[in-house]
Amino acid sequence: MLIPTSRYYDIIRGMNIFSKSIAAFFMLFFLLLPVKSVADDLVFPIFSYSKDFGSIYGLYYYKPLDESKKAMVYTTFMKASSGYQFWLGLKKYPINPDWQLETKLAFSDWKELYYGLGNSSLSSNSETIYRRKVDIDLAFRQLVSATNSIGYHVTYLNRDELESKNARSYFADFAFWGFGVDYQVDTRDRSMNSRSGQYFLLRYDYFPSQWYETTGTLDTTQRLTLDYRQFIPFYDGTLAYRTYLVQGLGSLHYAQLSKLGGSLLLRGASSGQYRDKALTSFQVEYRRPLAWMLSTAFFLEWGQVGSKIGVDDLHMSQGFGLYFNFGDGASALRLDTAFYQGKSKFYFMFNHAF
Repeated sequence: MLIPTSRYYDIIRGMNIFSKSIAAFFMLFFLLLPVKSVADDLVFPIFSYSKDFGSIYGLYYYKPLDESKKAMVYTTFMKASSGYQFWLGLKKYPINPDWQLETKLAFSDWKELYYGLGNSSLSSNSETIYRRKVDIDLAFRQLVSATNSIGYHVTYLNRDELESKNARSYFADFAFWGFGVDYQVDTRDRSMNSRSGQYFLLRYDYFPSQWYETTGTLDTTQRLTLDYRQFIPFYDGTLAYRTYLVQGLGSLHYAQLSKLGGSLLLRGASSGQYRDKALTSFQVEYRRPLAWMLSTAFFLEWGQVGSKIGVDDLHMSQGFGLYFNFGDGASALRLDTAFYQGKSKFYFMFNHAF
């Protein structure tokens, strides 16, 4: 998998020497990582189109590492006229019987649409921001039991606006380090496209001000996240439910704000249409197999953003999807149509939204 050379060197030049060292370490780590596949690897081409980003193409690669398909290596590369995005990740890699390793490395040189801040932004009132971003998360997970674990995280984010493309400067460039801890309970039959079980995550992140590098002024910030999902076998299908809550504390940079809208949360709204310090989201889906490799889903979603978590001004979208399942359904190609405020949006993505 190749990243276009000119853009690759653009993003490398935009990183400081410490960022380059960290990124190089992660790339070398993944190349040398000893993995043993227990099932067929999946390599799938990406072809997509959206009004916001135009034609998108790329590749998706997934390697399961255990029979439950909860441990995996995955990578995605997407290219569009506005730039590219690249992800490389590892979930639940066993170090020894008591510890697991989880990592995420993401590079992007991509445009994003800015609709303003708050819970009343209009999809018709957007401006384009071209930005470059490096996002790294490293976690060591301590197993408390077969289903319960504690994760210890180190995160790094570097975000720069591309002044040569932007009509004006929107937000200060910045980079930060953070530390987090989470408690996780996972009884799902598999981590993607789950059919039964529950998932619970409570996470706390701390970002000390002295570890920021920015052209603006930022205080020490904190973030609390709760993610609860339940999957219930129901009439030959699966009834899926998710509650997702995020509360940011302190003077947050734009890139640290929670966003609502897009292919994962409130699918009828535009990508990142609503942004603020806190996010409240509820999702319900009924997923049912059809025939051969096909299945369908019908979904309802509610969400809002604000200075604090709340349910006093929820947006609502609804829709349906068609899914092409691979193997036993642990991976799937997703075609969703969502409706919101009299308009519709179409998504061509991988796997269920949650």
